[in-house]
Amino acid sequence: MASNEKWKSVSVGIKTYKQLVKIADEEDRKVGQQIANLVKKEYEARYGNNVSELGLGSAKSNIS
Repeated sequence: MASNEKWKSVSVGIKTYKQLVKIADEEDRKVGQQIANLVKKEYEARYGNNVSELGLGSAKSNIS
């Protein structure tokens, strides 16, 4: 059984899943690797890449 301290599951709609699989296949990645890649790119675009260790609350919140 996978550790819930290291891995989390997410739900996406079928259309989104099919789109994700197509992108992952074209880039020769597994679906989980593709999600990680997309999130990494978006995170770096928003917050920069100088975060050494992520955790809950590590991102700057836009909530006042």
